[in-house]
Amino acid sequence: MIEVKLRTLTPIWTGNVDRDSPSLKDTGLLGSLRFWYEAWVRALGGSACDPTSKDKCEYKGKKISICHACQLFGCAGWARKFRIECTGLETSPLFLVTSSKINQGWLKRIFEKQHNALFGQASLKITADDKDNEDVLLATLSLISKYGGLGAKTQHGFGQFLIENLDTKRVENGLSTIRSSISEKTENASKPSLSNFFISKFKIDENSVIVDYYLTNPLTIGTSSSGYGKYIPCSFDIRYKGEIQGRSFGLRNYFREIYGTQVTERIFGYGKGESRQGSKLFVSHLYKENNFDKFYYFKVWGFISPKLSTKPNFSIDLREEIIKHMQSRFKPAQAVFDKAGYELEEVSK
Repeated sequence: MIEVKLRTLTPIWTGNVDRDSPSLKDTGLLGSLRFWYEAWVRALGGSACDPTSKDKCEYKGKKISICHACQLFGCAGWARKFRIECTGLETSPLFLVTSSKINQGWLKRIFEKQHNALFGQASLKITADDKDNEDVLLATLSLISKYGGLGAKTQHGFGQFLIENLDTKRVENGLSTIRSSISEKTENASKPSLSNFFISKFKIDENSVIVDYYLTNPLTIGTSSSGYGKYIPCSFDIRYKGEIQGRSFGLRNYFREIYGTQVTERIFGYGKGESRQGSKLFVSHLYKENNFDKFYYFKVWGFISPKLSTKPNFSIDLREEIIKHMQSRFKPAQAVFDKAGYELEEVSK
């Protein structure tokens, strides 16, 4: 058994049948762990089915023909190889801020029946059939903490956390274990993969005009949380469009102005009647990593090639465009980390 101590940087959302998040749901954590494990396995050339599709794995009992992900997480006829138990975290009132009345109305409609999120400290106990699998799961959690988010609604800024007792030796063993378990290579081009991924992390001074606005005079949705100030729940403005003191910013609006609707929808998704496609780009809320830090941070990541082909012999460098926009319009944001998937330590060896 391994016990992992987590500290949330932005609220975590795991959801229930009423689409609210008043308590932690293990199923929500399992979903995140599996998603990121699948992306990691595919980047290493392993097989990982979509457990929600008609082509999902099913163990027939004659031989192990199930994918790498199902061998650990289970499928019909094959038991999951570990248990998780999570305690801690406190129910926190859902609270979002924006600089735009249009965004305020939109967010109220999205979250009209959703009133809670989870914030604070948590203990996650992982018990697997062997120590190597425990280490693989710890390495997956570490990967999520560095490059993505835990739980649902990460596209709305939720799910940022730190591991406070990270055992780096066990993480290294987990990395080694998963690499050595994949011998035959599988084509995974159409599914989320860390080989088709990028991550940019930014910091912004706590005394900036933008931070001051969100702390003193924003438009709000919901009831103010006790965690507000440790994090600023404004990812919607960063991802779509915001304006403070006549300075506009927002990634979707920027890409639409420069590259048009078609390219923008490939990145940010769309909803047209019954035809829908989810966003491939995610943006966290602003958050502080500790109480003494003078900076807020936020992450932008995507399961999409950082070199996006838009027409013959022409492509967009998404990382470059995002960094350029953040540094010029979301002043004074500074990029502190910027990697494509193939550059990440977890998939580059």
